[in-house]
Amino acid sequence: MKIQNVNLHSDILKKYLSGNMKDFISYENDLDGYTNKIRSRKDFSLKKRELLSKVLLKQNKSLKNNNIQVENIKKLKFSNTFTITTGHQLCLFTGPIFFIIKILQAIKICKDLENKFSDFNFVPIFWMATEDHDFEEIKCFNTSKKEFSIEKNSNNKCVGSLDTLGFEKIYHEISEHFDGKPFKNELLELYKNSYLKFKNIADATRHLVHEIFKDYGLVVLDPSEKELKNEFKDILRKEISGSVVHEKVTETIKQIDKKIDKSFRKVNPRKINLFYVDRENVRSRIKLKQNHIEIDKKNFSENELLNLVESAPENFSPNVLIRPIYQEFILPNLSYVGGPSEIAYWIQLKSTFDFLDVSFPILSLRNSMIFLSTRDIKQLEKLNIQVDDFFKNETYAETKFIKENNNTNSKIDIKYYLDFVDQIRKSVQKIDENLVSFLNSIEKKQIKELDSLEKKIIKSQKKIYQSDIKKISTIRNKIFFNGKLMERKINFSEYYSYQGKSFIDKLYKSIAQYNSDIILVEI
Repeated sequence: MKIQNVNLHSDILKKYLSGNMKDFISYENDLDGYTNKIRSRKDFSLKKRELLSKVLLKQNKSLKNNNIQVENIKKLKFSNTFTITTGHQLCLFTGPIFFIIKILQAIKICKDLENKFSDFNFVPIFWMATEDHDFEEIKCFNTSKKEFSIEKNSNNKCVGSLDTLGFEKIYHEISEHFDGKPFKNELLELYKNSYLKFKNIADATRHLVHEIFKDYGLVVLDPSEKELKNEFKDILRKEISGSVVHEKVTETIKQIDKKIDKSFRKVNPRKINLFYVDRENVRSRIKLKQNHIEIDKKNFSENELLNLVESAPENFSPNVLIRPIYQEFILPNLSYVGGPSEIAYWIQLKSTFDFLDVSFPILSLRNSMIFLSTRDIKQLEKLNIQVDDFFKNETYAETKFIKENNNTNSKIDIKYYLDFVDQIRKSVQKIDENLVSFLNSIEKKQIKELDSLEKKIIKSQKKIYQSDIKKISTIRNKIFFNGKLMERKINFSEYYSYQGKSFIDKLYKSIAQYNSDIILVEI
């Protein structure tokens, strides 16, 4: 299914997918787009490449079975190597399964580009949001029957710096919850070797992501590194002195409001789109006041803050609007694989990138996935229900089944009634024209009551087909959760516990790397 054909996402996303946002992107997510992007990205600085390779080798040296990663990192020194990037918060045990899907799509784009452009190398990068400070958003993961959650007083600290004390609790819960599943022990090993062997969430997440994707050559990057921030100092200074992002993004929002969509859900820029990270790893917003700059109730002059940029750039942390600029500044990147909300805020940034002379990447909307068992799929075939029937409205699939299988016609022929009323209308007009409006009001009420009657008939028929309706409802609940696709709730462990590593391989094969489709995966 094409994502623009279902009512799941914003109008702005549908317009982007329909090609109506060309002024706000660089190149399309197709082979022609990548051909042009490679050509425009060849001038990425060799100095930056050397630094990036050095930092990544340092960050990844402790990982086991990292030969492919080391080889990929070394390739980044050369001008014929480019990256495809995705990123996410450091969700506990990877959080919802779309975390996995995003990474696999970045990997698959790389593999396909390697086949198409044999003179170039392509390295998949996972950008860890180590400096994000919203622990509430990452502290849990879910299966269909249980939530696994860690309670910790984060005190606005960067989540990557938080310790893993108390994470043993989840290990025991995983052991109990997946008891009897064929790949329970593999899940336990993944968790133990990550959260119980490393002292902070950043290192634990790096190891976990590496273990899941090591055979695919994925390289994990922690962008909080001082040496990388040092390269970004010039743009940090421009943001503090000139409110560059605020000015440019505000202009873009006005253009989108005027030309495309006034209801567009925006990420509104601040005067300074940066945080400050102190010695205790507490992350505080930098606020521009009338006569000074404020950080955690302490006042600074502009010059004082600029001096801090010079002496300690690692303490400055990008917000959601500057992070993409930082990413593209330090990586020889071609494309960013993101979800619907990510693509929406990237669209706001093109003019800012242009002003700062930073290359704007191809935007690749990640695939969405539906997971159904072979039994579920056969059941739908037997009931003559298609997966896209579940996307039309909440009761469409059940109503369709009843209408197709009931010998008694539940459909009230409104046309027959309207024809009948029309004959009366013609007669009434001949007698008294003033009576027509009275007849029209009667007609409107009758249509409403007939519609209500039809719904009651269908409701009664549902009782007759209660068993089949329950089957349809059960399958719907495997597709949706609170009106959103289940991929936004369920953790990969739900399926990995039955299939192990082959489940990841199955997802990889299912990915449509250049399309933004909703894909049915048979599990």
